[in-house]
Amino acid sequence: MKDTLNVLTNNPEIGLVTSLGSGLFHWLGVFNPILSFISLTIGIVIGLITLYGKIKDWV
Repeated sequence: MKDTLNVLTNNPEIGLVTSLGSGLFHWLGVFNPILSFISLTIGIVIGLITLYGKIKDWV
């Protein structure tokens, strides 16, 4: 988990692109509702982990 947090902290664009991309997939309805929900959940979790790592790095 620490390796993931370090990677996401050092590369915040990964979290940003994942969150925005999964939101876009959900909004466009590219996947069926179940896959869209799973994609959106994963994107939000990765975005939150990235945000947590940047805040922890900042403080």
